Amino acid sequence: MSKVVIAGDASGTGTFTISAPNGNTDRTLVLPDEAGTVLTTAGVPASAMPAGSVLQTVYQENNSAVSGTGWVSGIVTATITPHKANSKVVGIFTVTNFYANTDVYARVIVNGVDIAPSLGNSTTGGISTFINLNNSVGIRRRSSVFTKEHFSGSTNAQTWSYALSVSDSSSIHVNYPDNRGVHSITLMEIAV
Repeated sequence: MSKVVIAGDASGTGTFTISAPNGNTDRTLVLPDEAGTVLTTAGVPASAMPAGSVLQTVYQENNSAVSGTGWVSGIVTATITPHKANSKVVGIFTVTNFYANTDVYARVIVNGVDIAPSLGNSTTGGISTFINLNNSVGIRRRSSVFTKEHFSGSTNAQTWSYALSVSDSSSIHVNYPDNRGVHSITLMEIAV
């Protein structure tokens, strides 16, 4: 015959009570034949989530107009603090209502560091970038979405942002000219 043992903690001082609900029906609680943690209303701890689970999501948006030459930043930022050091963070970036006279490129920045691979060609001036948003020349784009993933490496806060530039020295205008678009960053921590 199997036995049920309730073991106290030698160093704990609290009293835990198992209480029956107010009911008139006999019920049997069958314990699973495996080790684990009982799920409560507090939810599942991040440490118990299987690989591929979304541990948290952070969303930030901005509708301000931004213009400039070179790498234009300050469009929108979002901060996530990973639950697990070995998690993967996936960023989904939306750029809306932007205009330039040539192709538009994006670089993704985490805590001030460009995390895209270095391409080092003449188009980017040797700068580590980029995602080509493939803007048609002289056409105002309504929306463009791109993604980037990055392994967290720690449980320290990460501030994500992106910067935009063009393949020549002309200007780029974001949310131009009427501030009707919303630029956003969605960050998802994925268990691995």
